[in-house]
Amino acid sequence: MEFHRRTYKFFRRRAWKVFFDSTWQSFGTRFDGILESLSRHRDLVDREAISINIAEERKWRRQSQEDIERREAERIACQLTRSISWLATDRHIDEDVLERYSGRCQPGTCVWILKSALMTLWLGHCKETPVLWLKGIPGSVGKSVICSQVIQFIQTEQQLMVAYYFCTYQSDRFNACREVMRSLCAQILRKNKDLAAHVSENYANCGLEPSMMQLRRLLGELLAAIRSSRIIIDGLDECDEHCQKQILSELLRICNQAGESCKFLISSRDNGFIARKLSKVPTISLNEERKNTEVDIALFVKHRIIDLSEKFGPEVISPIEEILVKKAEGTFLRVQLVITMLEDQYSVQELEDAAEKLPEGLDAAYGRILQRIATKLSIQSRDKATRILEWIACSCRPLKLYELQDGVAIHVGNTVIRERTKLSQDLTIIIRYILDHSSGPFLDFTQAHHNIAFSCISYLSESFILINPSVSEDEVKTRVVKGYHGLHHYANEFWAEHLLRYSELNGGLDTSTSNSLIQQAQKLAEVEEASQKSRHKSILRVSETFAAEINSTLRLSYLNNVTTVKVLVGNVLAFRASLARNTPQALNGKFENDPTLFSEISQRYQSILEYILSCPNSELPTGIQTLELAKFKKSHGLSSFLCRIRNCPRAILGFDSTAQREKHVVTHKPLKCLYPTCAFYVSGFATHHALQAHNKIYHT
Repeated sequence: MEFHRRTYKFFRRRAWKVFFDSTWQSFGTRFDGILESLSRHRDLVDREAISINIAEERKWRRQSQEDIERREAERIACQLTRSISWLATDRHIDEDVLERYSGRCQPGTCVWILKSALMTLWLGHCKETPVLWLKGIPGSVGKSVICSQVIQFIQTEQQLMVAYYFCTYQSDRFNACREVMRSLCAQILRKNKDLAAHVSENYANCGLEPSMMQLRRLLGELLAAIRSSRIIIDGLDECDEHCQKQILSELLRICNQAGESCKFLISSRDNGFIARKLSKVPTISLNEERKNTEVDIALFVKHRIIDLSEKFGPEVISPIEEILVKKAEGTFLRVQLVITMLEDQYSVQELEDAAEKLPEGLDAAYGRILQRIATKLSIQSRDKATRILEWIACSCRPLKLYELQDGVAIHVGNTVIRERTKLSQDLTIIIRYILDHSSGPFLDFTQAHHNIAFSCISYLSESFILINPSVSEDEVKTRVVKGYHGLHHYANEFWAEHLLRYSELNGGLDTSTSNSLIQQAQKLAEVEEASQKSRHKSILRVSETFAAEINSTLRLSYLNNVTTVKVLVGNVLAFRASLARNTPQALNGKFENDPTLFSEISQRYQSILEYILSCPNSELPTGIQTLELAKFKKSHGLSSFLCRIRNCPRAILGFDSTAQREKHVVTHKPLKCLYPTCAFYVSGFATHHALQAHNKIYHT
């Protein structure tokens, strides 16, 4: 009966043929237990067992069952860890974003969306609503908050599997579709752990990279195995149009393949490519739900002005509350911006005057903020505010505060970080004026990428001091503690990208518009070449295949006017391309084949950083004060122990200690035998080939 129960459950799963080879193999342990139980039962019958033997048999069966369950749970956990490691995602990121948006939802708001006719059909099994579009103007009634409530409703009230992704302006701008697909696959696996055997056996163990081709196939297979699922993608308009097209194309293709079992909810603004692509699908327009959204805004305003009410009194705030709700124009974001303006008033008269002069519309609200930057700040602070906006809007990933500080500090008038030029943490006084990432026409994105590239390249020219043999160990450590190298990881990773982005937007590099940047880039190329010669390092060449691929790209042709810079950028890109296809190198952190010195410098910086953060006060290097060290640990200590896997989120987010990092790194070593009783379950193998040979000999 146990055998038939298990096999019946297996064959009832949708698309079981896809998962048969990998999943049926994992049934071996349980099947062996069933056979052993039958054998012992037969012996009891043959021996006409007495009651004491039957009691012992029951005890044995219970213990045997517990042992099988434990071993099966260990195997599934190992397979899941291996699969998630292959996908290189961090569950806490998705969960934290969901928690942040759901935490913004005030009691009583967003209830109407779950009762709407289209949402009810989408949550049900109606074939007419495979894709639902939730649209609205920028900042309208918290589209992301609404999506968070739908997700939580499905998680708690519905017998459905839900996976989600919140796109933001900070999403990977160059691999956004891969990021979405990896996250969706990981969420599905965590909620359907028995599918991990398929991913582990057919993807992770085969040494494949989580490329778009593999992720496309895998996501389709996983969704096909689930009886009923819902996928929610919020803020798709935050991605650039190329990524929008790619993501929508992939999702719609999967939707057509999955049929009625899988449905998608897309949330975005009502403009551009998305509006054209989704014009014929069922749509919930927040602009047409004015009665419901006004109720939500009124509740939101009442909550947000509690502090103002306590400060000035209910009789003063009550009429202002009515004005805020009336002028909201269906946008939560405008209400947030306006209330922030009111919080800067210090008398009843100032408050009433500000309320009467509230800007009309979202553009006017942003204009008022930019006007405050232009009028309330000095010329120097205004310039810093502009550079902060440039970094926030154009950075390739979210920045840490100390990275932002150093990035803003380096500009044409200052190309190095020193004690006299390093910005203090009071930079946040300026940052508080910047309330949202959308900066409208305030920024020239071409100039922004120019400025960021200039900062990164200028820093890197100074970073060679980290491997300069004439500079003492204590002096290098002192420089790191003083914060002269806080921009290192960002500059090292993205300097070439910002240079290429600027070159594309500018139509190339020329001395009339890019002279200062050209000079810094040429200086970097010269310093790099001179350092190689002084260290007697033979200049390596990456694979001709990678070099040919990189040099043939249109992007690199924009650097034709500066040959030395083009060669350096080409070497960097070719080396990274080779790393992306070489899992062992990426895993072990060995960069001996880097034709530049940048990898060596980064390893040197990281080792010094970790030494300093782990260093007790009693072992301080000469020249470092206790107070300086404490300040450095406070700003850098929570996230500086980085994962060594390039595409892992923790390669950026980091950990606060070596122990935490090493605990995480274990999940990136997927070459253990899957069978808990096997000696290689703990020690594992160095290569995929060795693991496969072991499985073929001992476990087939």
